[in-house]
Parts: sequence; C-alpha cells; structure tokens
Amino acid sequence: MQINQLKFCTLSTLLLSVTFAQKSHAATMMPPILFQVEQVSQWFTGLFDNTKQVADNPMIPQITMSNCPVKLIGSDLMENTETVYLEQTTGGFPFRVRLYSFFSNNDSQVTISINRFLNETSLFGLCDRPEYE
Repeated sequence: MQINQLKFCTLSTLLLSVTFAQKSHAATMMPPILFQVEQVSQWFTGLFDNTKQVADNPMIPQITMSNCPVKLIGSDLMENTETVYLEQTTGGFPFRVRLYSFFSNNDSQVTISINRFLNETSLFGLCDRPEYE
C-alpha cells in the first residue's frame, strides 16, 4: 500500500511541476512589443462595414470605415509608432476622420492615441490616394 501511495504522490507532483513549467514558459514567450504594436495596427487596417447589423435592423444607418496605414513626415520623435488613418462614412458622406497612433513607451503594453483634424475635408478619401500624396 505504501508503494502505491508513493507512486501516486510522485505522479501528482510531476504533473503539477509540468503544469507550472508550461505556464511560466508561455509567459516568457510573449512576442516583442514592437511586433505587438504592428499587429494591433494591422487589426485596425482595412475596409469595414456594418452590413450584417443593418440587415438585422434596417433602422440602423449603414456605416463604412476605410482605414489605412500612413507615414507622417517628420515623425522621427515617434519611433516605433504605427499610424492609421480612419475615415467613417454614412450615406456616402464622411462623418468621422481620425488618426490612430499605436506605440509603446515600455516593454509591456501597447498604447493608442486618437487625434482629430482641424480641417478634415482635405483628407477625405485618403486611403484611395497614391502613397506619395
């Protein structure tokens, strides 16, 4: 009987050790913060709409979002920053234009900064323009 109890105790301890080792190993395997900044920026990039929501409830207005990465001139101070231009339209007319900046000041979190424009009309359709504009 004592031998079986010893085997069970050893097996339990071994499984417990493996479980803790896997969790601590996963915690140290997080991707580098710069990769995380790029990944979050990519999640915000693309063409999005609420077609399904409108189909379920026609009282909801159709909204389209066109989001594209942009490079800011003179943005050397914003090293390791990804910037996305966001334009929301409804009925074919833009109603919200923003600049989203994703960055990290440390090695543990991604921060987002959202900025408005003083004259956003000159930016309408920016995602459809050639890159050099």
